[in-house]
Amino acid sequence: MERAVRRGDRDYAGWIVVAIVLVVLAGFSRSFFLLPLLGESPPWAAPEPVFYLHGFVFSAWFVLLAVQTWLVRAGSLRWHRRLGYAGAALAVLIFGLGTYSAIVAANRPGGFIEIPFPPEQFLLIPLLDMATFAGFVTLGVLRRNRAASHKRWMLLASITLLGAPVARLPLMVPTLPVFLDLIVYAAFVTALAVWDFDTRRRISRETLWGGGAILVLKFFALPIAATQAWTGLALTIMGWTLPA
Repeated sequence: MERAVRRGDRDYAGWIVVAIVLVVLAGFSRSFFLLPLLGESPPWAAPEPVFYLHGFVFSAWFVLLAVQTWLVRAGSLRWHRRLGYAGAALAVLIFGLGTYSAIVAANRPGGFIEIPFPPEQFLLIPLLDMATFAGFVTLGVLRRNRAASHKRWMLLASITLLGAPVARLPLMVPTLPVFLDLIVYAAFVTALAVWDFDTRRRISRETLWGGGAILVLKFFALPIAATQAWTGLALTIMGWTLPA
């Protein structure tokens, strides 16, 4: 029974990782991955050089996620653990670079490109993503000796990074709804819940609290961002750096 659960865990984790990678590839295909072939950036692509470094580092995270998932499925747990140290270091870099890039974008004369909200308001969205990513990765590292918990926290951490690629999906603006990111997050959390029920007949604490936190924060982020308290704090944060 335990071996069957492990096999089910690996199957579910593998398919969820495939879905995550496909969202990333689809979202950033025109502005990053296929840019050398297309020869011209779309109008909503970030012009600052720091965002190319941002794209490379964030892409490395998803490559590492896929490799780590494959190593577990192949039974190469020793290499999985060794690469885990590199993953922890990469997560620190992602948090720092992601936070810095968000502040750079907010400081643009026009703010976040094609985002119909004042930059000091929308800044809360990427900063929340970075905060939840850091929290989930930390929990994943602390639970590294409990495989089921560890893999769920690392998947949840990766899911929190999908806001930017979802916003850049083909035909996203203006054909698709602005709340598509919430739908995507809900779909991934639902997939985690199905995984839990199928292998354990209950929702895991990671899915309940981690997935719930993602959905609640995404749902209430913009209303909170519109408050005067956040606006004042955001303007202070925006003063920490200058446009790249």
